[in-house]
Amino acid sequence: MNIKKIVLRCVTFLWLVLFLYACTQEKAVNEKNNQVKATINDSLDIVIFFNENSNVGTIVLKNKVSGVNNIYGYNDDGITPVLAGRELKGQRDGLYLTFYSNGFLNTRSIYSEGELNGYIESFSEDGKIIYKALYEKGIEKRIEIKDSITFEPEIKEMKQ
Repeated sequence: MNIKKIVLRCVTFLWLVLFLYACTQEKAVNEKNNQVKATINDSLDIVIFFNENSNVGTIVLKNKVSGVNNIYGYNDDGITPVLAGRELKGQRDGLYLTFYSNGFLNTRSIYSEGELNGYIESFSEDGKIIYKALYEKGIEKRIEIKDSITFEPEIKEMKQ
């Protein structure tokens, strides 16, 4: 088992331990939406959405004070991640990751107030970088395209 999978399983385990603690404090089960919500204190809610297989589908940590939501999505097995990201007031803000079904990183991007702001990188299923672009306030500024045969970068400056 590779290090990434071990770390991801440990993180998932820690979230579940935190959730179980929260359930001893206060919880609300919504059978219709297949979710469980636990309030840890006045500022933090944990919501777990289950998929049709009764495995964890999505975990959302809601900070009621700052408006920040940390979102962790899992595929049907409830273990392998499919996304990890942060939202502020309903918009992507900060690091946002998506994963292939094998658990390897698919895309890594940076958002600010719902717009791409920084590098977005795409990776092949075996972990090699295949695309990289720089964004500022949602506008593509520069693209680095990795040649699929040699993986040598070709840099193109974007005109404004």
